[in-house]
Amino acid sequence: MSRLDKARAYKKKKVLITKFVFISFLFLLIMVIIIGTFNRGLFTDRSGRKEVDLIDMEKSAAFIDMFELTYIRLYLKEGKTASSVTANDEQFEYKPEEDRWDLTLKGYNAGEKINITVISENNSEKTQNVVLIIEEL
Repeated sequence: MSRLDKARAYKKKKVLITKFVFISFLFLLIMVIIIGTFNRGLFTDRSGRKEVDLIDMEKSAAFIDMFELTYIRLYLKEGKTASSVTANDEQFEYKPEEDRWDLTLKGYNAGEKINITVISENNSEKTQNVVLIIEEL
C-alpha cells in the first residue's frame, strides 16, 4: 500500500468518525428535547388529567373550633366552577349565597393536613389537588 492509499484510507476513516459523532450528538439533542418537554408537564400530569388553577388559596381556609369541629371553606377563583369537591373522601356542600364550598368534619387536630380535590364543571377531566393545614380559631 502506497503512502497515497494510506492517506486516503485515513481520511475516509476520519470522515466516518466525524459523521458518527455528529449523528450521535443530534440524536442525543433530540432525546433531551423530547424528555424535557414531557417532564415539564406541558401535555398532562401523571394521572392523565390536565392540571388547572381553580382554587383561591388566599380566601380558602380550614380551622378547628373549641368543640373540636373542623370547618373547611373553599373558594374558587373568579369565573371558575366545580362539579365536585372532596376532602379525604368527604363531599363538600356548595353554598351559593356565600359563593363557597363548605365541609364540617370531626376528629381532626390543629396542624393536621387535609387533601382536597376539585373537579371542574366545564370539563370533568380538569382537576386540582391541594393540601390545607388546619388552624385553631
